[in-house]
Amino acid sequence: MKASIVVPLHNEEGNVDQVVEGLLAALKSLEDYEVILVDDCSSDSTGPLIDEWGRRELRVKTVHRAGSPGFGKALKAGFKAASGEVLIPFMGDLSDHPLDALRLYWKVAREGFDVAVGARWRRGGWAYGMPLPKKLFSIAFSKLSRLLLGTPTSDVTNAFKAYRRPVVESIELEADGFEASAELLIKAFFKGFKIADVPVGWRGRVRGEAKLKALKAGPSYLRLLLKSFLKYRVRGIKPEGPPAPA
Repeated sequence: MKASIVVPLHNEEGNVDQVVEGLLAALKSLEDYEVILVDDCSSDSTGPLIDEWGRRELRVKTVHRAGSPGFGKALKAGFKAASGEVLIPFMGDLSDHPLDALRLYWKVAREGFDVAVGARWRRGGWAYGMPLPKKLFSIAFSKLSRLLLGTPTSDVTNAFKAYRRPVVESIELEADGFEASAELLIKAFFKGFKIADVPVGWRGRVRGEAKLKALKAGPSYLRLLLKSFLKYRVRGIKPEGPPAPA
């Protein structure tokens, strides 16, 4: 199964080279893969840097977004450009480890799950250098999601997940910000897709400015949770079930 690693990048000129080098080294054991670099309206040299990688490496594909930046927008653009059967968002700030992308991939490709969640709060997972408000929010949101919606994961907010292509193709992603990752997971759960946690590590950025601010992004996540609770629990809309295999 071909793997498509989708890397949204907004003003990440200091991290581009290390991200791509790490992914290419980690993924070389796979027979078929691609790395899709999405320049999300950067104002620095991120765009030219990814174009250089696209010229040098056949495995690297580049996408340039215009307009206003947004993680969810970049994710949708990357998914649209992807040709793989397994789609894996990967953060461009070096917080995710490239070898963990392989572990997520194999959870889907070998074990038959539709979604593999990079779980930092599961035993074996860890987060180093994460601001306390962000950590507390992620843990609390995931617990609330499990309590109110029944989502079977300890880490709803982590964007680092692997999706079988039919999952992404069956979901209309509405969010434009970082909450898009939680939206994908919640909708996949209520469509009946099989979801599993995979413990992963997370490391705080060394270069550049953090894009996700817990206090600023919090209301968007909470609106998503409330909307999902009203739709699936209060109004009792039943899960559709996953689409039949082709």
